Amino acid sequence: MHIGGDEALGVCDYEAELVAFLQRLAGQEEEAELVIVGDIFGMWEFTNIKGPEKLLALMQQFPNIFQAFREAGKKIKITILPGNHDYEIACYSEFVEIFKDFNIDLEQQPAITRELRGKRFWIEHGNQYDDFNHMPDFGNPYALPAGYFITSGMVRGAGKHSQYGRYNWLKDIQSVYPTEEIPYWVISNYFYREMSAWLRWLILPFLLLSGLTTFVLAGGALEWLGITQTNIFLYNGLFTSLGYLGNLVQIVLIINAIVFSVLDVLFVPLSFILRDFRKTL
Repeated sequence: MHIGGDEALGVCDYEAELVAFLQRLAGQEEEAELVIVGDIFGMWEFTNIKGPEKLLALMQQFPNIFQAFREAGKKIKITILPGNHDYEIACYSEFVEIFKDFNIDLEQQPAITRELRGKRFWIEHGNQYDDFNHMPDFGNPYALPAGYFITSGMVRGAGKHSQYGRYNWLKDIQSVYPTEEIPYWVISNYFYREMSAWLRWLILPFLLLSGLTTFVLAGGALEWLGITQTNIFLYNGLFTSLGYLGNLVQIVLIINAIVFSVLDVLFVPLSFILRDFRKTL
């Protein structure tokens, strides 16, 4: 759930749903256990505070959620496991006592088992099987994986600046996986959410006609090489019958062709750079 964090990350869009869910649990009569399998809190997303202070900050940010936990915990057993984003709850004994005040049992270990209807279930967050989020010395607050530094450098920065966007979308970067997809996710969100409408409509014809540009260039190359004798690509016979509309299409195609030519020249060095960039991510 990644609840909490600096700036825009301190907004929980589903708070009302979570509280309603916990209230429903508080009202039921059946014996049950709620097991929260890590990453309920976004503790890596806090910048200026450390350790148990992060949980105290979360309690101030979301008092309704913690009160709902307290009420639900009176009726059912609630167990929390650490994930990678809230790994710190596995590192300090103070967390156990704080959670106990809200009727929550904190298991400071990577995995637990439960018996149910004759079957044994293994329960854990799963980050111990992830190369970038594996805790090399579980319970040590200073033995941190690469994922921690990705989060602290990128996600917290995104949280600080997300609110300046039109739709406050940048804070969701922590949900993009695998990390290599982040550039495409950013470009897509920029195009659909941030790019000014007039600019988007201006470049739209060039994007829509990019396929036609490839077709015309291929046809022109075949005519120039003498492979075909159609004479409709090199001498603009394909669009002359369309009048002014044909002229506009030709202008778009010419600009696209120039862009394609430049990209073709840059393709080799750009492909090496892109491959190295993806490998680095």
